[in-house]
Formats: sequence, C-alpha cells, structure tokens
Amino acid sequence: MNDSWSQIGSLKEGDASHSSIKINNSIFIISGEEYPLQRVEIEGDEVKNSEIIGRHSSYEAHPVLLQVPVGFCV
Repeated sequence: MNDSWSQIGSLKEGDASHSSIKINNSIFIISGEEYPLQRVEIEGDEVKNSEIIGRHSSYEAHPVLLQVPVGFCV
C-alpha cells in the first residue's frame, strides 16, 4: 500500500466549498458556490473523462450528498 497522494487528472474548472461522492465509476463534484457541477469518470487509477454537467445559482457551502436506492424519494 502506498500512503502518498498523487494527481491523476484535473477538473474542467476549479472549485471551492464543494462536496463529492463516488458512484460506480464516477466521482461527482457538487459545488457549493458559483462553480460548475462536474463528473469525473475513472477506471482503476486513471481518469477517463471529466465534464461539466450543470451549474446552480445558489450558495450552499459543502452540500450533503447521499447515495440512495432508485425510487427512494418517490
């Protein structure tokens, strides 16, 4: 096990006050400010794709992200 950090890719834009969650092979970076919402697709230790998936206009520092089963909120 390697106990050091290394950069394997970059976001499309910088971010601050965000939260992130890994779901399957994607890491979603949900901004807490005016920055974009981003998705990073990973495969093993490699970044395959990075994209902006949206924006929001409100300020919510460090939003709480939860992965729930399909139909949970119905």
